[in-house]
Amino acid sequence: MNSFDNIQIGKRINKIRMTHFGKKLSLEKFGSLLDPPADKGLVRKWEKGFNLPNQDRLEQIATLGGVTTDYLLFGKEKFGIGERIRKQREVVSLSKEEMARYVSPSTTVDTIDSWENEVTFPSMEELRRIAELLHTHYLFFLTGEKRQHETDAYHLSPYKFLDDVEDELDKFNFSPEDRIKLDRDSKIFMESRLLSVRNPEMYTYVTHLLKHINYISLGNFDKDSEYQNIINCIDHIFDSLEEK
Repeated sequence: MNSFDNIQIGKRINKIRMTHFGKKLSLEKFGSLLDPPADKGLVRKWEKGFNLPNQDRLEQIATLGGVTTDYLLFGKEKFGIGERIRKQREVVSLSKEEMARYVSPSTTVDTIDSWENEVTFPSMEELRRIAELLHTHYLFFLTGEKRQHETDAYHLSPYKFLDDVEDELDKFNFSPEDRIKLDRDSKIFMESRLLSVRNPEMYTYVTHLLKHINYISLGNFDKDSEYQNIINCIDHIFDSLEEK
């Protein structure tokens, strides 16, 4: 007997099917999006909690829903913050007791356990303190990615601009969970750079669309003109898609 709540997992799968990109998909259509496809009877069994998809299909369903397999299985996403804190603590050979003592007088070993198991999250202030203590940057805990080294090439690269944006975002009081969601969305924008190779025409329209949206948010441009530019970009994007 497994420890999963099949009924709740089924409800989460159903929610993904019913809200996929704002559309309700039939059992048959939803199953056809998987590889290999699943017939509607099998999808119905998943949603009713009679049985569970295998690991490969769980990952595919999670991708379709824009969630993690942790969310599908447990109703809670594990962001990897706790695991990265634990590994970095072990890298610098610091015990939980030592780390708790250095972070703040009110931090206990139980607090460290809670963070590393993602029962709770440290505040941004605590995360910065942990990063300083463990000789890394706090963004590493949020994203799993190390910052680029401060080299001459770095200052001329897009990574410098990205770090400048991150520094600007630091001024806002985001929770760790909100920052992770923001970073996930940012990765989508970064991946769109691949369009410059795969579909240069589409890439041009997408970048122009974002540019004109930013112009409106800055408030220094004629809104009517920018709205028309946005509409034109969207029309071109649809035309490009229809040609495929």
